[in-house]
Amino acid sequence: MKVKGLSLLAVILVVLVFSAGFAWAGMAALQDEAAVALKQAMAKLDNPTDTQNLVCLTNAGYAMIDGEGTLSLCKTVRDICGVSADTGNILRVHTAFDAPLYFALAHKTGPDTLPLVLISQNGKAFAVSEPLDVYVKKGKSFEAFKSLGRYSFSVVSMVNGWANDFPEDLMQAALYHDHLCGGVSTGFLTVGYIKKHLPLSEGQQYTYIGAPAWCQDDYILTAMNLTPGKSGYRSMKFNWTDTWKTAEKAYTNLGGLVIRYDPKTEKGDATLLKFDWRRDDMIKFTNDPDMDWNGLKNPLLHVYYSRFYLANKDHPEKFLSVIATKSIDSQADLDRLVAMGANPLAEILGKRVSDVK
Repeated sequence: MKVKGLSLLAVILVVLVFSAGFAWAGMAALQDEAAVALKQAMAKLDNPTDTQNLVCLTNAGYAMIDGEGTLSLCKTVRDICGVSADTGNILRVHTAFDAPLYFALAHKTGPDTLPLVLISQNGKAFAVSEPLDVYVKKGKSFEAFKSLGRYSFSVVSMVNGWANDFPEDLMQAALYHDHLCGGVSTGFLTVGYIKKHLPLSEGQQYTYIGAPAWCQDDYILTAMNLTPGKSGYRSMKFNWTDTWKTAEKAYTNLGGLVIRYDPKTEKGDATLLKFDWRRDDMIKFTNDPDMDWNGLKNPLLHVYYSRFYLANKDHPEKFLSVIATKSIDSQADLDRLVAMGANPLAEILGKRVSDVK
């Protein structure tokens, strides 16, 4: 009986060793394929040596292959392309662990030229695209970017943000969000407004309620470290284009709810913000009469929005204001805003007409 048990244990150990060896062999082969593809991409970009003007977007470190992590491929990128994460030239894009691997190499060759080569995983190999200038400017069409397939929005929006020297914290939030849309950029303004006009007093802490929630919330929760797991962030279903209409007034352009609360004294306040997108000002700023301003899935539109918001980054008051403020004088007051079943908009603005019975 003991011999049979030992034999079974030996078989299990052999299987485990073989499986581990197979996985590592698979990763080693993929790493070799990635190295070949990266060299091809560099050649297509004329092997640039000004690496400060070169960037690689990749989901290496998030994507997994046969159960193995892929972060080591960033070293492959560094060794072949001469770029690194600590200089902001390797940008790791948040994706699901089962997403295909990809690398997007872009070289800023001038103020408004940004040739890019996309390397996308195809099974155990990689496909390498032809160079494509992805810098967003007048005369560009989204049709040209469609050759990038599923990666077009993410890649085009983020490499333009990098080329335009967007702030590091905004880029980090965009990497978490997996693309740099105008919505993420509005979060940059919202946090700027909160820090400037709604600072914390001693003992207080923030809670942010996305009511409404949109892409800006991913910037807010990363920049302010207000994560759901630490009870710093909550979201309620209310579309940012909707109107909250009470029996007395209609409220539009709602921008989220900021709570400042001291758990020891059980005192604080809740401030409901308004966000004015200033669409007409953005269209004038962009001055591109051929742009389709209704194409929300068009990365060009979002690059223009982000440039417009960043041009006004020191003046968040142009976009944000206060709709209403409510004092919090007890834990019960706070619970009416954040607890299960709470309706914070009704608490602050009054019941919505459609909800009144």
